[in-house]
Amino acid sequence: MSTITRDMDPPATAANEALGSRAAKVVHLTTVHVWHDTRVFVKQCRSLARAGHEVILIAPETPEGGLPEELVKFRALPRTEFRPKRMTHTAAQAFRAALREDADVYHLHDFELLPVGLALRLAGRRVVYDAHEDLGRMLLAKPWLPRILRPLVAAVRKATGGQIWCMSWAL
Repeated sequence: MSTITRDMDPPATAANEALGSRAAKVVHLTTVHVWHDTRVFVKQCRSLARAGHEVILIAPETPEGGLPEELVKFRALPRTEFRPKRMTHTAAQAFRAALREDADVYHLHDFELLPVGLALRLAGRRVVYDAHEDLGRMLLAKPWLPRILRPLVAAVRKATGGQIWCMSWAL
């Protein structure tokens, strides 16, 4: 069984070091990205599966019954564009699906899944949050962020030098 290579994301390397040479069960969660997202599915999920790890992708509208010849397993979530429902109902469904998998590592890809990550962490699970962008800058431009909160986000971003918003980190 191969191990996670050093040239992959630091969370993968950390998981490899924590688990030794045994294969890990890794669950990727997203409520925002399509299941076939290049970064999530192709670069991360498939790479881990081809390296011998068991990989489950919990995402909206995944292929029913999986794909022929695909090493990655899928767990479907409903697709909703209505943000409040996605951040509550769909996130709760993702949390329940994640717990059913009893994985070694849970890898979150969406800012709105941070409460799910915290709940998984409180349940004793290993969690990685992977920010795909400069979240602080992105949040400042979001129309759904109340204007009154934007100075606070800007201040936190400035105080951290933007670093906490644009890197992968374990919860």
